Amino acid sequence: MTSSKKTLTFYAVARKERGKGPAYRMREKEGIPAILYGTEINEMLSVDGKKAAKVLQSFHGHNVMAQLEITDNGNVRNLKTIVKEVQYDPLTQEALHIDFYLIPAGQKVTLSVPLKFIGESPGVKEGGVLEQELWEVDLEGFPDTIPTELEVDLSLFTMGAKFFVKDLKLPPEVSFITDEEHLVANVIAPRSAPEPEETEEVIMAEVEEQKEPEIISQEAAEERRKEKEAKKAEESGS
Repeated sequence: MTSSKKTLTFYAVARKERGKGPAYRMREKEGIPAILYGTEINEMLSVDGKKAAKVLQSFHGHNVMAQLEITDNGNVRNLKTIVKEVQYDPLTQEALHIDFYLIPAGQKVTLSVPLKFIGESPGVKEGGVLEQELWEVDLEGFPDTIPTELEVDLSLFTMGAKFFVKDLKLPPEVSFITDEEHLVANVIAPRSAPEPEETEEVIMAEVEEQKEPEIISQEAAEERRKEKEAKKAEESGS
């Protein structure tokens, strides 16, 4: 199980206009309204929509780290940020607004990192079922050290195997926020086949058997009568 480090980059230009009107005109030009905020910063941006769409296709989890390149009057700044929220159109699924949080220099951050399952499970090949419990984990560390995803090697998943958060490998100086005893995934044996249902012939035979009257001899009938009379006499005497 390994980790991978990829750089997600958004391209934006600074904007001064606020409100729904400018935002609408911006989207017509394939721009996405955005905001960059932090301890000492609050800026309005217009993100390149075409380039952002490609980045967002591979976007998983929340609190994802991304590089933000901002052009402002010919000056270019490259900042390390966390994508805190992306608002989508419920019908078209197009991005409507993006919130970026500026990561302060030298400060640890908490990020949600998706799990990427790779390879094939021997247990599944034998007929087992892979049950996945987690799709992402929360990590803490410096921005440069936290991976953008953690790979989970399915070739280690034999029949009955269980893998926990603590079994995932992390880079140095990165720690889990998610409980290390939390189950990531396991492979369970296939459930046994259900017993075949009773055939209609068997069911009908049982019904007919229940309908047949009980036949007893005269001696047995007399014996039952005496028992009933003795029971009545005992109850009346008490």
